[in-house]
Formats: sequence, structure tokens, C-alpha cells
Amino acid sequence: MNRQTDNMVDSRAKFAAFAAVMTAATALTTVVFQVSIPATKGYFNLGESMVYISALVFGPLVGGFSGGVGSMLADVFTGYYLYAPGTLVIKGIEGLIVGFLAHRTKLMNSRSGGRKPSTLASLVIAVSCLAIGAFLVLMGISGVTLAFLDSEFIIGPVTWLIISSLAALLVGYVIYRSGVGGLILTLSMLAGGATMVIGYFLYELPLFGIAAILEVPANIMQCVCGVVIALPVFRRVKQAVIV
Repeated sequence: MNRQTDNMVDSRAKFAAFAAVMTAATALTTVVFQVSIPATKGYFNLGESMVYISALVFGPLVGGFSGGVGSMLADVFTGYYLYAPGTLVIKGIEGLIVGFLAHRTKLMNSRSGGRKPSTLASLVIAVSCLAIGAFLVLMGISGVTLAFLDSEFIIGPVTWLIISSLAALLVGYVIYRSGVGGLILTLSMLAGGATMVIGYFLYELPLFGIAAILEVPANIMQCVCGVVIALPVFRRVKQAVIV
């Protein structure tokens, strides 16, 4: 009985420690680089990568807690109060989904992670990323005005296609290099990212009307950047901690 109690206390202590560290890391990563989107009063950031890393390494509970609370704190610290309530829920659900799907596969510690997925699988994911970028251009919602360091610039159709192409190549390459497990983990992150993109769109729709769609390209790119950063980094983080 005492051993069970000790295990429960130890488990809770680990959760509290990991959650606290990853919440702080998520908030810091979100704050350190922000590009404002005037149309929706939102912003592009690199915090997505830390939400994914938290979920992949520590599972859905830590991923959900640190993703929601850490990202919400970043909103509060940088003056984006309007988004704080939505961020708490949206990023929290995103972390839960990524952690649940990734750990459900049980591939992170399997030998299959060393094998390379088929070139076709990598190409399918890469082409899908490029197709989404092309679709946004065709829909005419890629001309997004961004603000950074008191300067404004517009990402037009040609620039967006170039960015989408580079992102597609990076995602395909990272998946191919990461093995079969990397493919599954990428799909887990993309599923969480899709929830984030849709969640913010629905949150912004009653606030800004159809202008909410102008943030969709930035949020998709935020998801892709998060995947590219998180996939190679999380294994190193996992090796450095005892979960």
C-alpha cells in the first residue's frame, strides 16, 4: 500500500515538474519571436514547436497543460488579452491531441523508428503541404499583411507559393530522415495543428467576421514550422529526461 502511495506521489511530482518546465518553455518560445497580423490582431510565433515537443516527450496531459497555459501566458504577457481565453482551450486541445495520437502508436521507442518510410509517403505529405499553399493562393487569401519591428509587409501569392514550396520540401525531408515513427508523429502533429487552425478561425469569426480567414495562412505555416522544428528536436529532449 505504501509503495502504491509512493508511486502516486512520485508520478504527481514528475507531472508537476515536467508541466511547470514545459509551460515556461512554451511561453518563452511563443514570446521570443512574434509577427503581428493587423487584420485579426493576432500573431505568428514559434511556440507551436514547444507545444508539440511537450506532447511528444511527456504525453497528452503535460502537452495539453503546457500548450494551453503556456501559450495563454504568452498572450497575456505580450498584450494579446483578446486571445488568452481561446488560446487556453485551443492550444490545450492541440497538445492533448498530439500527445494522445503520438503515444497511442507506441512507435517512439520501437525499432521501426530506424527504418525509412517509403519515398512515396514523404512525397504525399510534402505535396499536400504545397497543395494547401496553392489552394490558399487560388482562394485569394494569401495576401496577408504582417507587422514586425514597426514595419509592415505583405506576403503576396508568389511569395506564399515560394514559402509553401520550401515548407513542403522541409517537411518531406524531415519525415524521410526520421523513419517510420517520424511519419506517424508528423501526422499526429498535423492533426493537432489542423485543430489549432480551425479553432482560431472559429474563435475569430464572431470577432472579425470573414477577416478571420486572413490568419489561416499564417496559422498553417505556424503548424508546419512547429513540425519541422519539433520532429528532430524532441528525440534529443526525450533522451535527456527520464519519463
